Amino acid sequence: MAAVMERTFLAAVVVCGLGCGRPGPEATAEGVVQAFLTATEGYGRDTTAPDRVFKLLCKDTRDHLREAAERATALGLPVKPEQMLARWSPPAFVAERLVFDGRAAVDVYGADPRTQHARVVVAQEGAGYCVRL
Repeated sequence: MAAVMERTFLAAVVVCGLGCGRPGPEATAEGVVQAFLTATEGYGRDTTAPDRVFKLLCKDTRDHLREAAERATALGLPVKPEQMLARWSPPAFVAERLVFDGRAAVDVYGADPRTQHARVVVAQEGAGYCVRL
């Protein structure tokens, strides 16, 4: 009996170790926006930042950026889709979320809310959220 309980406990530990981890930033609308802004802060200093930002975008946004990069490249301006994003990083992050029809709008404010404000639209995709530009 003890051996069965020990194996059951061990199996539960293994399963939980594989799937019970802390959810990623994409688990919430605010989390994906925070991860997006944090990754954009790395532009120019961190060569992995554009890839991290790109992965947080919704599929339709990534597809749109790929098409735009292909058009720019065809015009003689070789560019990767990840390079087509601008950096905006508020000095403070205060989020307010509005939820509507499977999407959410996260309002982000900087130090001066009158002049430093952006509304970031996110959508549920799979088990989490992604940024829709």
